[in-house]
Amino acid sequence: MSHDSPILSLRAVCYSTPDGRSLGNNVSVELQAGQILLITGANGSGKSTLLDIILGSREYDSGTVQLNAPAACISYLPQMQDTQTHLPFSLRDVLKVSVNRPIDDDEITSHKLLGKRHLDLGWNSASGGEKRRTLLTRTFLQKPELIILDEPFNHLDSESRQVMTSSLRRFVAIENKCVILSTHEGFATASLESEALERSDSGHLDSEQGDFEHGDLKHGSSVNNQLPGELTIKQIAL
Repeated sequence: MSHDSPILSLRAVCYSTPDGRSLGNNVSVELQAGQILLITGANGSGKSTLLDIILGSREYDSGTVQLNAPAACISYLPQMQDTQTHLPFSLRDVLKVSVNRPIDDDEITSHKLLGKRHLDLGWNSASGGEKRRTLLTRTFLQKPELIILDEPFNHLDSESRQVMTSSLRRFVAIENKCVILSTHEGFATASLESEALERSDSGHLDSEQGDFEHGDLKHGSSVNNQLPGELTIKQIAL
């Protein structure tokens, strides 16, 4: 994917609840390779609605939405992931049957979400965090251009949250891909911005750098867009 061609473009998008309550007004952003779009806000503020609009599964009031990636290059992890299903498989087996090509333990563990000690764990006996990390590993193994995650950190312990955040940063920064992530967890914002801060040539994070509407961001910079209902969209370039 070329840096000159944004993977996502929102232009003056307005959207609301079925009863007419405004959730987003004139939302404009372009997402390029090597960037994260972080959508934060309280429950009911419209995070999942905006993801549905981006994915084309929900209508909006006005504006334009252009997603410049074929469906096969997008991986979506919804908020209510099915981690309660009982499966007679190890975590390794779950990954091998989920990816349409040969994979080995070294490739699985290279994404830093699971160690080799995890791979023989039964799906039914694995913790919620281990299952969620397995599902994210599956997503990385599928090699998408864009990952969209809705509340991926819900009900996870601190270790799983940090491991998943680090892996997502690595996916974006090293593989030059994109992530759109919604969360009500404040730690995610701090963790992602901490990485951007470390990579900033100037040694500090300047939220005024770049043009939010046109996605013109320097490495290590971010910009905010505050929407009604305390929903915030933050664009981070790694």
